[in-house]
Amino acid sequence: MNQENTKSLNDAFPKIFPQSFYFECGDGWFDLIYKTCQDIEAECVKLKVPEYVWPQASQIKEKYGTLRFYVTGAASSVYDIIEAAEATSETLCEDCGATGKERAGGWIHTTCDSCEAIRTKKG
Repeated sequence: MNQENTKSLNDAFPKIFPQSFYFECGDGWFDLIYKTCQDIEAECVKLKVPEYVWPQASQIKEKYGTLRFYVTGAASSVYDIIEAAEATSETLCEDCGATGKERAGGWIHTTCDSCEAIRTKKG
């Protein structure tokens, strides 16, 4: 993820990303990660979880073409939010955020047709 999007997420969600956090995925999933963090915060407020024990991200990356969002110390309902986001990522281009699909060929990834054409040309 680019520096601007990384900074936006770190600045918007300091309880989830308490330190400078590095995202190991493409910019196309920025909106999905942002929305997931909003939902996690809303769930923590709803559950009246004290802010000092909110779940914290340990790693966010792409693996086998889908988003992986790892946190520590979360309620089961937070894991449900994360699971839904990971499932959504199966249909979103990791590069641009448009509707995409899983692609094989060395490294499994999820892209739209346009971004896949660009990747294929680079390869």
